[in-house]
Amino acid sequence: MPSRPGGAEEEMTPGGGPRFSYSRLSTFRQCPRRYAFRYLEGVPEAFRTVESVLGSAVHAALRWLYERRDAGERPGVSGLVAEFDRRFDAELGPSVKVVRAGESVEDHRRRGRQLLERFHRDRFVADTTSTVSLESRFDIVLGGRFGFTGFIDRVAREPDGTLHVIDYKTTGRPRRSLDPDEALQLHAYGLACRRRHGGPIRVSFHYLEDGSGIGESFGDGVAARAERTLVSRIEEVVQARSFPPRPTQLCAWCGYRDRCEASGFADRAPTCPRCGGALRLRRGRRGPFWGCESFPDCRYTRDAGPGDVP
Repeated sequence: MPSRPGGAEEEMTPGGGPRFSYSRLSTFRQCPRRYAFRYLEGVPEAFRTVESVLGSAVHAALRWLYERRDAGERPGVSGLVAEFDRRFDAELGPSVKVVRAGESVEDHRRRGRQLLERFHRDRFVADTTSTVSLESRFDIVLGGRFGFTGFIDRVAREPDGTLHVIDYKTTGRPRRSLDPDEALQLHAYGLACRRRHGGPIRVSFHYLEDGSGIGESFGDGVAARAERTLVSRIEEVVQARSFPPRPTQLCAWCGYRDRCEASGFADRAPTCPRCGGALRLRRGRRGPFWGCESFPDCRYTRDAGPGDVP
């Protein structure tokens, strides 16, 4: 059961251009400087976060769970947790870092176990869908010229025949509505599923933290808009000539922090007083301001001070 190749999204298309992915586009939006370090300069990150280890191990365990069911077995929660532990241990190494003060590797192991126990109890046992694919890689062409790749956690077929594209989230707060940027990730996966299998299609996030889900139908109109948006985002990256840092609280989790000229500003990135999330430094018509990363669920903003802007 191979895990996702870490460098798959950095590969080149047959025509010699870069093959884009949602994570590549998201990195550029989050911080152009980090994008340049990773994708243009090929600099390896100094560390890997324990959150990424947890996410990788949880996804591998979920794949194991459905593979066992598809093989005619009835996998129990104890087997699921054991598979998670095995994967979690295999991912650990000297480069893994616990960023948040007061937490430990074992805290994250316990959290992973709890996420999977809840999923098995509340979701898996009652799941009547059949599996079409697990952790499947796709490669498509957008706008007739841009290669785009990714991995879809699970494609399931509902009893009524609808294909359900599911992305499991081990981090992030459950939302009442789809954030436009996150929705684009689901829409990219919906495009790939549509081209491979046809329709009808539904796309969803499943938040393992509380078992909630959020999604929507993926029809012709959504597909057309999604491709236009993805092409526009790719063009924005291709045409970029400068890659400035965009400091937030998330800089603490960045393996390029010691190399970045904005590392000092990252220490001053504030926390949202309403929801506790990270504030991101943004630039508006009236100048720079801090905006909550949980927008649109949280709409808190405040003006940036003179020392906030690199």
